[in-house]
Amino acid sequence: MGRTNINWQEIAMGIGKNRRKTIGFGKYSKKERQYEDEFYIRELSIIDGGIGCALWDAAIILTRFIYEHGHQLFQNQNILELGAGVGLPGICAGRFGEQVLLTDYMEPVVDNLTYNTWLNGEAQLDDLDDEQHAQHDDNEVEQKHTQSILSPKQKKMILLQNVKSRCKSFLLDWYQPEHLTNLEHNFDILLGSELTYTGSLETIKHLIRVIDTTIAEGGVFLEILSDDRDGVHAFLDLIVAPEMGYSYSIHKVPDKYMGNFCTNQLPETYKFYLLTKDPNSERFKEFQQCLGPVFTTNVEVPEVVLDIDAKKDLSFLSSLPESEVYKKREEIEWDSSVDK
Repeated sequence: MGRTNINWQEIAMGIGKNRRKTIGFGKYSKKERQYEDEFYIRELSIIDGGIGCALWDAAIILTRFIYEHGHQLFQNQNILELGAGVGLPGICAGRFGEQVLLTDYMEPVVDNLTYNTWLNGEAQLDDLDDEQHAQHDDNEVEQKHTQSILSPKQKKMILLQNVKSRCKSFLLDWYQPEHLTNLEHNFDILLGSELTYTGSLETIKHLIRVIDTTIAEGGVFLEILSDDRDGVHAFLDLIVAPEMGYSYSIHKVPDKYMGNFCTNQLPETYKFYLLTKDPNSERFKEFQQCLGPVFTTNVEVPEVVLDIDAKKDLSFLSSLPESEVYKKREEIEWDSSVDK
């Protein structure tokens, strides 16, 4: 995960883990000793959860974006978080989305996703006033029409109820195609945080297959990646091959989302990667506008003669020379058309 000040021996042994970490939003009250709004996340030991055991900077950045634009971009959307780890971005999206599926490939991590969903939904609801809880519990139609007259506490209760009722955890191993057959539908929004942090071509190929299988018509895939990751260029070069049919934009992470992570990672440079098969869709344009100024990238991809349907079978990716996959992008243009 790049350079860190992390004591990996302590993480491996679980020291300091299996306890609640608070991620705050809004102003901090010294009197109340809490933020205006808070998420709570339980981490695991690296033995139990691998890299998905902990909360990383990239996931916090992605969550800050979702938190700011949730009502505009995520309202009533079907959302899939891939490689969710401890689940912070997906749980935040669960406050707004119609249905949110948090996925990972290790059972202890998936169990922890279920726990963190409970921690940020039902558990907090139980701590609030029982009378207000009963009045607004599961009454979504009335909630939508009375948002403007609800108190901040009541609005928070609705968001917590949304997480409770709409977030689910699911075991999804990218190397196991049969896992995809258990999904009920495709998704409007796919989320990912540092999914390609290694340069493994096999992992990247399977990730692309999962994206291509689960994204809905007009859907978008949004990932945040550090520039230091080995797999960034390989992933982008492969998925934007003409045969795949994806359009994309790359966005520098705004300064307002950076800093105060409390994860012991050393500073890194992050970018948002937005992909779609329908660049003319309103969803894609709205995401671009909210993400900010766009870097558009022209990538030369090796020509491959196909005798298969590339949408259904990505086996042709294995024929690409590794030297070509990692080829540097040669041209970066500044697109000021969405510069607000």
